[in-house]
Amino acid sequence: MRTQVVLIWVVSLLAHAAPDLLLPENLKTMGCAAPDTKLMFVRSSQPGNVFYPGDSVDLTLKVTRGKEPLKSITLGIIEVAARQNRYLKGWSVMSEPVAIENLGPRGKLDVPVTVEDREGATAEVAAKALPVPARYGTYAVTIAPNGKNPQFLCTLLRAMKPKEGFDVDAPVFGEGQFLTHDSQKPEHVRARALTLGRLGIKGVRIELGWAESKPGTYDWHRFDPLMNGLAEAKIKALVTMGGHPYWTYPLGQPTPACIPEKPDHSCAPRHYEAFGRWIHAFCDRYWRRGDGALWAIEHWNEPWEGISISGWESDSNHYRALMKQIADNARRVSRRIKTAAACSIMNTEDKFLVGENRDELAKLVDIFTDHYVPPRTSYGPMVAKFWGKESTDTETWIAASEVLLPQIVTQFLACGQDRMTPWHPAMTYFKVPGSPMEFQMPNPVALASNVFNVMMTGRKFERMLFHTHLPWAFQFGTGRDATVVLFGKLYAPHGGDPKDVLWWQLQAHEGGTITIDNSDGRLEFYDIAGNRDFEGQKQVTLPMDYLSRYIRSPRGGIRLIEQRLAQARLDGVRPVEILLRDFTAPVDAPNASLSATVHNLLNRQVAGTLKLSPPAGMTLKANALPIELKAGESIDIFVPIAQAKPSPTNTYLFSCEFASDAGKATWSENLNVAVARRGTKKVDGNLEDWKDDTGVLADAKLQKVDPTQQAWMPFLQAKDAQPDGAFAEVKLAWDDAFLYVAARVLDQSDYPGHQRLETWDEDQYFRSAKDDEICERLRPYRKFVLANMRDKKVEEKMKADPEWPAYQKLLESDPELKHAVTSNAASVYFQAKDRNPRATFADAYYVYKKVPWGEQPWAGDNLQLGFDFLPDYHYNMKLDTDKVPWGFHAMPDTDYEFSAYQCTDGKSELWRILAPGMPRGHYYPRQPRAKFDQGPVKGGQHVVRREGKVTTYELAIPWSEFVVRPSGRSAKPKAGETFGFTFRVNNNGKPDILYGADKSATKSNGLSLHPYWESKPSCGIRWALRD
Repeated sequence: MRTQVVLIWVVSLLAHAAPDLLLPENLKTMGCAAPDTKLMFVRSSQPGNVFYPGDSVDLTLKVTRGKEPLKSITLGIIEVAARQNRYLKGWSVMSEPVAIENLGPRGKLDVPVTVEDREGATAEVAAKALPVPARYGTYAVTIAPNGKNPQFLCTLLRAMKPKEGFDVDAPVFGEGQFLTHDSQKPEHVRARALTLGRLGIKGVRIELGWAESKPGTYDWHRFDPLMNGLAEAKIKALVTMGGHPYWTYPLGQPTPACIPEKPDHSCAPRHYEAFGRWIHAFCDRYWRRGDGALWAIEHWNEPWEGISISGWESDSNHYRALMKQIADNARRVSRRIKTAAACSIMNTEDKFLVGENRDELAKLVDIFTDHYVPPRTSYGPMVAKFWGKESTDTETWIAASEVLLPQIVTQFLACGQDRMTPWHPAMTYFKVPGSPMEFQMPNPVALASNVFNVMMTGRKFERMLFHTHLPWAFQFGTGRDATVVLFGKLYAPHGGDPKDVLWWQLQAHEGGTITIDNSDGRLEFYDIAGNRDFEGQKQVTLPMDYLSRYIRSPRGGIRLIEQRLAQARLDGVRPVEILLRDFTAPVDAPNASLSATVHNLLNRQVAGTLKLSPPAGMTLKANALPIELKAGESIDIFVPIAQAKPSPTNTYLFSCEFASDAGKATWSENLNVAVARRGTKKVDGNLEDWKDDTGVLADAKLQKVDPTQQAWMPFLQAKDAQPDGAFAEVKLAWDDAFLYVAARVLDQSDYPGHQRLETWDEDQYFRSAKDDEICERLRPYRKFVLANMRDKKVEEKMKADPEWPAYQKLLESDPELKHAVTSNAASVYFQAKDRNPRATFADAYYVYKKVPWGEQPWAGDNLQLGFDFLPDYHYNMKLDTDKVPWGFHAMPDTDYEFSAYQCTDGKSELWRILAPGMPRGHYYPRQPRAKFDQGPVKGGQHVVRREGKVTTYELAIPWSEFVVRPSGRSAKPKAGETFGFTFRVNNNGKPDILYGADKSATKSNGLSLHPYWESKPSCGIRWALRD
């Protein structure tokens, strides 16, 4: 949500800033001056300046005579690209401006000009058959009056010709703002629809609303040109149906919600059937027995709980009731019309896959949609496949460059998305002075979209060819028709943390090459622009970078491609990843050993030596081990400890170096003893009986001590050494009845406490008749409430009024009165009463008036715990490890999840967040609850105590919580067995404290702890129960 708010602000600035391609640095690269209206592009012979091979490039220009006579113009053609993934200073759409590369001049044309011989005279000039190469690419055209002082004129594409007809499975989906962002003129809408069609875009997401100005009168004048233009271009539309007409609102205007900028724009429940009739009329008009543009209807853009960006501020019951109207009425027109919801898998689960009626609720939705859910948090496609649904990304505007487009789309499709919307229109097209439309000139991202769609339409993602080693090769299509997208390195979409990517130790390594045998010429290589490359070369050597290559083999098919890549030579690449494991027994225990995993990242055998450097005070029985690994092989090593003295800090710094014929790999990490000892604890908040137990210390990600030092200290010493820090010490213990947890947290910010969720008043967040009473208390000051305080003169007049001080004193005396004014509730109420004396907030009972996020179990100050007791367990998902390696995207690695916090009544609460068989909800008010769901831990013991800046947690979780439903089988490990454990200390004042952020055994994973839209370290650290 916050990303979206920022994005709208950024996009709004684009109208006042030069497009990326026309920034001074990029103009310098192209060797031309900025464009102006004196030498102006008017139109070309193809929509969107998209030319296929064989198309004549004809331009119409408008020229203006300056001080000197104008006899001719010289049009220069330059090929430009953005393949180095470089960026300029500043800010554009979701990234810094993209740096353009000049690939060289490609031709020129001298055109005679006939213009009246006076300054300021104008004339249209036809430039026929520009000598643009047939080679696919992005070309900039410059214009030089009388052959001097060239300036930018336009860009155009030599693009691949897409297949004809409708095909909604083309992977790159378009954004509807491209069609109507700045102009509703039918001719402009049609031209831009045809532009998308020529690019090979076969589907778009467009946001529309309920257009019924008065009951029974539908307004089609805006929609007809749009839907007709799309149909002509053979583009299908996923229509996101949003805002409702004013006459349907309970108060006759948008209903005030949590903040004044975001009122609710949905109808009152008494108008549900009218909404259904509108849906039926819309579908009937634009479905046209499948020959129209309509493909699917999505219910609202980003309908988050609490505050959303597009006017949805209501509860999930209201959402489902309207969704049923969409499903019922769209299907009355045709069962082939798809229904879609709800802009993130987390939101879709919260609205349809919670409670006891999940099977029925799931029937309302055909397509699960996602926004900004990158691989590290992506699990929606697995859920969709379980329920027999499609999964589609309908907004992740991050493909800002030619390099990023195939990287991002490929990774999202590999996560299981059926299609993806990777760009805002401003990332693909831009305007020049005098342009009648916002999006007129194409850039390299537009070309990359064309190439990807032409290459992949009709070829579904099948699998990654290699699940245990490099290279990164993604198969689309099958047999001799298959196409492989090859990357040297994976980009971390919408992130930047190296751990966002599989085998993340590779991210620290730059350089390297891959050499592929093509001595028989049976492999066809295509560059990022779609051109054949390396023809006639016996060997093809490519850098291991982010740039994509497309590989086909019509004569050998996918088997030959896979064989050649498996045998390709990788040089200059990190050969292995080294994963050190924490100790699951005391370091001085008999048979204690260091354990690690060494994984060969290469596609060939590697032999070398692993050197181990233990910390001072510890010796190993072997400091060097010979290692021999087959391609992609992982081996676990165990090196006995010869002698060790336990560290009072429970921190042991190890350094490793693997040296081989394929190169070196190093790694250093602080290891801990991760042991839960048997012993019964008295849960009273006094941790004296824990003094002999070993704990782990984690500090806030943004406040780590020097990683080369990491001089961890016992908690009390660390607290004194870093009084302004934020860190936590956590210990585990167990007996036959309980799993015990103790934690001490240094937290600089105080917290008033959490509402007790067991007795939570869920209605407190919504409008009701009580809001009428609050507003009526303000009636004596009605003139102040209704005054337009943005008008300086009005503001001065109101503040000079003798009653103003009393009004202000009243507001300050009662937060509810103040919120009624600041949220505009009182103003809307008085206006509604003037129109209709029966108006009441009781009719808006479904609208949020304050956000619910502060009371979720992980909100505020709390200790959040996750346990992995059940290897390979997953709930209501269809895993895709036959297609991609485990960990390529978010995977379920936590079976049980809890949180503990202090409540406003001074006592604590221990809350179950997740257990096997439970819905993965985020516990919003009025959300349907299942019979077995989130709730207080029955029989649990818990104390949360704060003294100064230190918060102490002491918990006893009964083993009866750790069962597998419905069988009732216990998941409790036996003494000596290991289990995964993770924790997060959430802080209302930030920063949060994440366990495992600096461990080699973890990677970014959204499913490790709630909320699932946030990435955390995976539950990859193993602990052991010990007697």
